[in-house]
Amino acid sequence: MPVERTEGAVSVLIRRCRGFIAAIIAVVLVGALAAPARADSAGIEGTVTDAKTGKPVAGAWVEAFNSSGGHSGGANTDESGHYDLFWLRPGEYRIKVIATDYHDQWAFDRPDQASADPVVSPGTASLRLKPIEYGSISGRFVTASGSGVASAAVEVYDASGNQRDRQITDVDGAFTFSRLESGDYRLSFDSKGNLQWAHGKPHQHQADPITVRPGEETTVTEIAFPTGDLEVSVVDTKTRKPLAGASVAAREGPRTLFGVTDAEGKVSFDDVLTGTYSFSIAPPEGYLYGHIDDVVVRADATTSVTGRLMREALIVLTFRDSKTAEPVSGACVTLFGTQAATTKAAARKRGRATLSEECSDANGTLRLPQLWPGKYRLFITPTDGVHGRQWVGANGGTGDMEKAAWFTLTSGRVVKTGVRMDAAGAITGTVTDARIGKPVEDVCAWVQPASPSSPDVWDRNCTDSGGRYTIDGLGPYDWRVQYPDFHGRYVWQWSGGAPDRFAARPVRVVAGRTATADARLPQTGKMTGKVIGAVVPNEYVTVVAVSTRTGDVAAPWATVTGDAEYSLYGLATQWIRLGYSGGPGDLIWYPRPLHVVAGETTKGPDLAVPKE
Repeated sequence: MPVERTEGAVSVLIRRCRGFIAAIIAVVLVGALAAPARADSAGIEGTVTDAKTGKPVAGAWVEAFNSSGGHSGGANTDESGHYDLFWLRPGEYRIKVIATDYHDQWAFDRPDQASADPVVSPGTASLRLKPIEYGSISGRFVTASGSGVASAAVEVYDASGNQRDRQITDVDGAFTFSRLESGDYRLSFDSKGNLQWAHGKPHQHQADPITVRPGEETTVTEIAFPTGDLEVSVVDTKTRKPLAGASVAAREGPRTLFGVTDAEGKVSFDDVLTGTYSFSIAPPEGYLYGHIDDVVVRADATTSVTGRLMREALIVLTFRDSKTAEPVSGACVTLFGTQAATTKAAARKRGRATLSEECSDANGTLRLPQLWPGKYRLFITPTDGVHGRQWVGANGGTGDMEKAAWFTLTSGRVVKTGVRMDAAGAITGTVTDARIGKPVEDVCAWVQPASPSSPDVWDRNCTDSGGRYTIDGLGPYDWRVQYPDFHGRYVWQWSGGAPDRFAARPVRVVAGRTATADARLPQTGKMTGKVIGAVVPNEYVTVVAVSTRTGDVAAPWATVTGDAEYSLYGLATQWIRLGYSGGPGDLIWYPRPLHVVAGETTKGPDLAVPKE
């Protein structure tokens, strides 16, 4: 009985194995039927050979692109150089071949897909690849005395400006670039940040081409530019005390330089390219920015220069409500110096940022550091929606710039002052054409003299299609309102129809109320002339008109046409001065005052730009 049971088990096992084997065979057969099979009537095949020797090229990548330019797959050649793109459907294809040490090729001997010959599937395409014939560049980077410059970076660039290789010179200044395709190259040499191009050129576009020929070695000897050493000291202007932590950076010169002064107030730059440099100095805390110009570094010598920094002046302001004495936060300050109105706001540095406005904290306090010694007026713009703008006066706020207090700042000193903030009111009105009475749109009324470029504020203060404007957030004072038109249609006019700020009729603002001030604008006055001898394109030529009475800008920047003719628009009847620039540098002022009339065109003077 045990034997019979064993035979029965074996029989069952054999039957199960037969079923399993049959299943495997079925799967294999199905897989074989599903796999693509090579057919003589489909695909593209061929052989890739060396055009010079005729030998097969193994491992070449052959790929096909259909008539729409889409990629249709690719394959590598075998040891005999044979490839087979058997899956390609009938149709036309472009064939590309890529192989190491050979030029890429499109069938047949074409440089790109657009010019490639079509290959029909089914069919054959055998290609002969041109081997790349390499050359090399070797040489030395040396000093004027012939000593090698070690550890210098040498880079080679092709004719398209692409970097092809990089080497570091050995102790003898030697370098080698092998396996370079034939053609023209340019070499750069960088030793300790001193960059030059062969042969003895400072910039890439000036570099001499170095020709590489097949099978040849091109030799180059590059002589390093002369260098010297530079030591920069930074001290206090008054005490001559060394200043540590000052950042010294070259803003002009043959190369970039940057360093920070040590405890002795010094920073050294070794092996600096010879030439003339200018430096900017970012100060340590408590000092103002400085600069050193016209620093000449000479070969094989040490140049020592000293930058002197002035201690900053400071203003500390405390803002309080005029009635409750509570602190006012978010009161923002703009400083106005004694310079011309064309650059009226006094900007100051904060690290790398340049600020024109800063605001009080939650305690109503604002500290303004890094101010230059001089005289300043303060314009306050609250942001709490409760208090009004003001010029800081000697005894409270004022709306009159001429009644604003002057604050005299001294190097190293702190000026402290309290500012009483009053509740806000507003001014509204309608601006119309003085001749026909129609509303004038897009005139931005404001309580400060306008700049020549664009309105200082864009908000409800700009007139709508009905000519209406509103200036919110004004302190309860007498304000002079200007109506500058930047479109060249009307004169720049002040409240009361005045041509300048001094003649303007004040508009009284009451806290919590809105005063009315309408304006009727006459047609613009115009002045024309020519700018002679400008050395910059017309779009960078500037001409500006300034009131002789107030020093305020009297019109937008002039337009300058292709024949160098300038046209000033927006001029009211008044005496003006002209400032102009046709190149680098400050404005040049025409020596005589000029009279203009609203609604008329005045022939202005030709403005000559002095030759440097």
